Amino acid sequence: MMESTTKNLCLTAMFIALIYIAITFFSVPNGFGGFIHVGDGLIFLAATILPMPYAMVAASLGAGLMNFTVASPFLPFTLIIKPLLTVFFTNKGKTILNLRNTTAPFAACILNTVLYFFANAILFDGLTLQTLLRGETSFTRWFVAIQATPGLLIQAGGSVVVFFVFAKVLDAIDLKKHMGLHNSQNSRI
Repeated sequence: MMESTTKNLCLTAMFIALIYIAITFFSVPNGFGGFIHVGDGLIFLAATILPMPYAMVAASLGAGLMNFTVASPFLPFTLIIKPLLTVFFTNKGKTILNLRNTTAPFAACILNTVLYFFANAILFDGLTLQTLLRGETSFTRWFVAIQATPGLLIQAGGSVVVFFVFAKVLDAIDLKKHMGLHNSQNSRI
């Protein structure tokens, strides 16, 4: 048990670093007021290798650390949204790519786009629960959120491609077998 916990903690730290590096240093402006990065592809990969709680920590801290270092107003949203992306994946099985993990990136990308749509609406025009309940709306809020959506979708597409490329390569070298990651004690329920 101790060896498994140590391995999971080390892999979690590695994924935190990889996600942070991918988002911080491998991103480009998207022309819609944001930027495109492939960090979500690594979040998906972490979710197929690590047990869910570890994958959630890697997603939250890896992406959150980038938001923290640039003082992004998206930090609280990132700390919540990115871990939620991992729930669609499983680390069960002898390979990274299985039926569930082949469809999961698409569900995660839809969730990511929808939640960041609302994050944009909240951040850029003061959307609150009170204003929603009173039916108050602002054209600016929804315009900014709609304007950001194409960039979110482009980022999602890139992340899906990165995930499938890395997953295919890691499955080809039989990573899970060589690292002892396919046994039942590392599988999430």
